Amino acid sequence: MLQINNKIVFVRSKILQILYKYQLRLSRNVNEDKILTFLNKLKPISTNHKLIRIGSKRDGGYFVPDDLKNISSLFSVGIGDDANFELELANKGIKCFMADYSIETPPLKHANFIFTKKFIGAENNQNYIKFSDWFQKNSDSNDHILKIDIEGDEYDLLPSITEKQYLKMRIIILEIHFFSNILNILGFALIKLIFDRLQKNHEIVHINSNNITAPIKFQKI
Repeated sequence: MLQINNKIVFVRSKILQILYKYQLRLSRNVNEDKILTFLNKLKPISTNHKLIRIGSKRDGGYFVPDDLKNISSLFSVGIGDDANFELELANKGIKCFMADYSIETPPLKHANFIFTKKFIGAENNQNYIKFSDWFQKNSDSNDHILKIDIEGDEYDLLPSITEKQYLKMRIIILEIHFFSNILNILGFALIKLIFDRLQKNHEIVHINSNNITAPIKFQKI
């Protein structure tokens, strides 16, 4: 019996090594009913404010409620090579606090741009600054926009943002990556935790799938 178990462990180890080499994995899926219940909670609601598109026509542009009056500032996490979203808000008199370690300066200039060459995360080090430190330094009211587009690092950042800080955001714009991980147990737990916290005091008004990459289609076998 021990010999058989050792063979099973050996074969399992080799399979996992091969899967890891090719960036593949096997995991137990989440119950379908749990996934459907979670997805139903993500359905956008209708509001008294129409949605307007701000920023680029494709990636880098976002639909937001036309409810920008008296918003003090934008906290934009992740800029890259497109700052048209920030530029439109800056032209409306909104201060844009921008952070991204991967660039030297924003691709566009405006007097309302305040740039920090750091990634925003859950700790302070050479490349990162804590969200709480960055936000506390620059927040001057309880009416802000938060935009996060950091290619997967949102899973480190979002759990570190407190409910008190979320409450100061009138509008939250989030690009969430690797969403298909809701199919496995750990991915589902983390993504559900993030959305439970976001939806405690905010409602979803718009969802859009990736305009560039085709969606993944699942079907029962």
